[in-house]
Amino acid sequence: MDIVQRLPEDLQALVAVLGEQPEERTPVADRVAWLLAVAQVLDRAAHRGRYAEFETTRDLAGQARTRVYQLVSEQVGGVR
Repeated sequence: MDIVQRLPEDLQALVAVLGEQPEERTPVADRVAWLLAVAQVLDRAAHRGRYAEFETTRDLAGQARTRVYQLVSEQVGGVR
């Protein structure tokens, strides 16, 4: 079973939108702000859900934050 399928429908929709974000046409600052907002929503949902949902939403929030780190690193020349 796909981990996203274990989430409530509203969170599944949020994850679907995350996958559809038009990154190539969207300014980096907008992408970063959007990804951080998604991560925050997922974090809040994690604390309201059951254990399996908690783990899944925390993982997805971490993925959003990782993408933020990648975007910022690309813009500043790969600073670590």
